[in-house]
Amino acid sequence: GGVLTATSSGVPIVETADCTVTLPAVTLGHSYWIINGMTDGTAITVSPNANDKFIINAAGAAGTNDKDLILTGGTAETGDYVKLGFASADGWVINEKAGTWADQS
Repeated sequence: GGVLTATSSGVPIVETADCTVTLPAVTLGHSYWIINGMTDGTAITVSPNANDKFIINAAGAAGTNDKDLILTGGTAETGDYVKLGFASADGWVINEKAGTWADQS
């Protein structure tokens, strides 16, 4: 968990405990790959910068600024992941995901 930086871009980020991963402000060329490297049931929350969003959220709808992407402990399995990339100055695109990710309500 923790706040990601430019040096985290493009490399696998393997989480080994329940955590919140905070994305930096959206930046051209940055991408993040967040993986559940722990046992089934490990919850991971991916939180965009307050002024950013997931352009299309996990449900396939238009995203909302400052709403998290959540891998809940009840459905999480080892190896679940999400790959995020720069979409625009407004936010991130979910390029790929495995597991059951949900949107913050």
